[in-house]
Amino acid sequence: MSRAPRNPHLEFAVTRRTFFRALLAQAREAAGSLRGQPCFSLSALQDLPPDQLARLVPEVQPGWALHVEGDRLVARGRETGAVLDLAPATKENILTLNLLDGDRTIGSAGRRLAREMGWSEEEAMAHVREFFFVLAGTLVCRPRNMGDLD
Repeated sequence: MSRAPRNPHLEFAVTRRTFFRALLAQAREAAGSLRGQPCFSLSALQDLPPDQLARLVPEVQPGWALHVEGDRLVARGRETGAVLDLAPATKENILTLNLLDGDRTIGSAGRRLAREMGWSEEEAMAHVREFFFVLAGTLVCRPRNMGDLD
């Protein structure tokens, strides 16, 4: 079975620690949904048509602080101090992280990244989309407006 081509701008290694933290976060998410809090699945996000995905407004969850540590972008739990290794601290990843600010849509972040990096809009949107899914997969970032999509 062939694998999809790798994006040269992103590389991610999932450690057991990261996996189990994400699993715990998903269990908390499920418990929240039982209490009536909005819930989404990563597969549902990945299945969204491009126009709906472009309208999502990602926001970093309040329990996490994102920053550069050495040559990596990391998320640090504000209460626990737990560190999640997210991505290489490349120019495009740092810019993308800053563009996913809780106010911009994925579409506007992609257009801005294209201008800043001199990329095509398609390439920039693919990068923003993949970066968002990395953040959403660790539950560090969620779409603020998931319920507003039709």
